[in-house]
Amino acid sequence: MKQIVMMIGVLLLISGCSPVDKEKIEVDGIERTYTEHLPTYRDYPLVIALHGGGESIKSFEGYSQLTELQESSGTFGVVYLQGVDKHWNDGRVELNSSVDDVAFIEKIIKKYRANGANKVYVVGMSNGGVMAQRVACDLDTQIDGIGVVAATQSTYLRDHCPSKATALDALFIFGDKDTAFINSGEIVNPLKPQEVRGHHILITPTVDYWMQRNNCLGVLVESATLDAENDSTIVHQYDVSPCSAKVRYFGVEGGGHRWPNPDAYNLLPKLGKVSHEISAGAEIVKFFGI
Repeated sequence: MKQIVMMIGVLLLISGCSPVDKEKIEVDGIERTYTEHLPTYRDYPLVIALHGGGESIKSFEGYSQLTELQESSGTFGVVYLQGVDKHWNDGRVELNSSVDDVAFIEKIIKKYRANGANKVYVVGMSNGGVMAQRVACDLDTQIDGIGVVAATQSTYLRDHCPSKATALDALFIFGDKDTAFINSGEIVNPLKPQEVRGHHILITPTVDYWMQRNNCLGVLVESATLDAENDSTIVHQYDVSPCSAKVRYFGVEGGGHRWPNPDAYNLLPKLGKVSHEISAGAEIVKFFGI
């Protein structure tokens, strides 16, 4: 029975969830696609989900588990967006710099606000995580929070995102052995490390930026240590208060460029180890209180 469950898990990670018809919207003459999973009522919180670089809606839906969480609770909606050529223009000149992804996401926000979403959160992995932070800079008054996994603040955002922008709930999940956002300050292709795709400011100053932006008066305090699984990772949860908006940081000791998930497999060694200590999707949903 256990083997059957494991096989089903692998198939879900490979194929994603059940097929969903893609919606389409035109932005600057480009047809953009997305999929939606919504409650049956109005006045619901909405999660806008942004895949990692080189990925797709299908792959991100498969491992993020956001659809399963939405379907089991029915208390929020989730919309997955597809990047042009599987990437997002998060401000770095190296990635899709001619594509207006901010305009795409703004159209999505306005559509769902008009159709019943009372709050909007933007969640992203890697390139999608940097894009979520760009949305928090460029569309800060139109969203309520961000969830960022396996990404930090890029130097572009450091230079272009003011500390006086709107306070927003901000959650970060980051592994200290991340193979894309490396300690030298370079952002590289984890599968081809010689390909440099920009620069970042590391996770500590990234969280510091959000503490300043959210007017936090306290300091980060480790509120939980999670080490129940034999997976060579330990997750440290940090919180800070009081703040104008919440800040939480999960530091994944031993974790690589991965989305933590108890059901995930280490199929690509160059990405580093995945932590089974938490479900990133479940922690995001819990943090936003949806």
